[in-house]
Amino acid sequence: MQDLPDLLPDVIEYQLGAQVYKFAPLTMGDLAALGSHIRQQRIKDFRAACDGLDPVIVAAGLESIIKADPDINMTSPEAVTFLVWRSLLRSQPDLTLEAVGQLLSMANVGEVTALVNQIGGASKN
Repeated sequence: MQDLPDLLPDVIEYQLGAQVYKFAPLTMGDLAALGSHIRQQRIKDFRAACDGLDPVIVAAGLESIIKADPDINMTSPEAVTFLVWRSLLRSQPDLTLEAVGQLLSMANVGEVTALVNQIGGASKN
């Protein structure tokens, strides 16, 4: 039987742009926060789209969004950006989600997605 520290990935240093960042292992709390983030974003988008509609209809729609499983695509740009941000928060607590979004580009999306898999424990390289 392996000890828990042996199962967790190590902190990984990775260069984005001109700076080297320290990526901490992702936790179950990070995945739960991703689900909450996606749900809150869907609620925000829904409310914006329902401006001026009957409040009863809006309330029913909101209730279904709140009760629904967020159905997360872990390789979506939104999920990758959020998980990178959560990982980096441990070493850079002032870093914003928006700033991380600016660091990631289509040019590095493959490498960053592989990095998220590694810090999430899906692969150990």
